Amino acid sequence: MGGKSKPSGRATDDKVYCGGLGEYYPHEVFHVQIDPHFPNRHFWASEGVATLLGGSRGRSLDWHIKRTSHYLKQRPEIDLNNMLNLRALDGETSFHYVLGGLIAKKVFEKGSWSLLKELMSSGETDEAYYKAMHELLGIKRGEINNYIREQLELESQKFQ
Repeated sequence: MGGKSKPSGRATDDKVYCGGLGEYYPHEVFHVQIDPHFPNRHFWASEGVATLLGGSRGRSLDWHIKRTSHYLKQRPEIDLNNMLNLRALDGETSFHYVLGGLIAKKVFEKGSWSLLKELMSSGETDEAYYKAMHELLGIKRGEINNYIREQLELESQKFQ
């Protein structure tokens, strides 16, 4: 009712509900088709891979990376060592999409689909996700803030 519609979607059971993008919303299709095969997945792993493959809210992962890099440069006080506690930059970019997508991208670049499957099967708890980041990418918990900021900067420079 009034205002511009923001692209959004939701996947439940075998259905995808989407608005603001037409009938095709690849992010949610990922959830419907792939999530059931990984019952031991962390929310950020699932959202990250879905964003890597299908974007989020009508925008590519690269678009979200570029704006998140800019956002975090302006806010050095944000502690990414506890990134799973963060919610959203604004109404278009949520941390679980962009940072989860960045982690998924780095895992894929290191070990292709087999390593992404390990990420998707690494456990449902926050500690399990942080452990997977360490085991799959070598990132220690106290180094996450620096790693994420560096990778966001590197990735955002690719698309200037």
